[in-house]
Amino acid sequence: MLYFAYGSNMNEDELTDIGVTILKAERVLLRGYKIALTRFSNKRCGGVLDILSSEKDTVEGVLYEIPDKDKLKIDIKEGLKGGAYRQIPKPLQVETMAGAIRKGVISYEVCEKEKPLYPPAASTEYKNSVLRGACEHGLLEDYRKKLKVVLEKRKTQEAY
Repeated sequence: MLYFAYGSNMNEDELTDIGVTILKAERVLLRGYKIALTRFSNKRCGGVLDILSSEKDTVEGVLYEIPDKDKLKIDIKEGLKGGAYRQIPKPLQVETMAGAIRKGVISYEVCEKEKPLYPPAASTEYKNSVLRGACEHGLLEDYRKKLKVVLEKRKTQEAY
């Protein structure tokens, strides 16, 4: 199964700690989306990332190949039953750094987004986990800077 991670799940510890087996991981691009803090998480004590449709933007992230049986572990972590996140209905298409297109990719989005003028601030722990994963997988320095800006923004956030 192919799974696109763009937030804290880019940090492999987030997945291995819940028993997910990572068969392969690579840095990829998801075109037509941008990142934003759109939800307050009680578990994370702050805002968490989401991807929003945006024709002109691109999100960098990690494409994981995992066993099909481990999808349930990610569903639980993402709070599917509690309504925190949902699997994006349409399979995604990502681009590898070598230019190859990978189709049939799953990812998740926030179910109920916060009002755009008042995005919740990310906690230091969450921010560090996201940035650790971004470094671990070699996301471009400019993109890591954008991530940091989004994670540290308070009111009137402009998503990237």
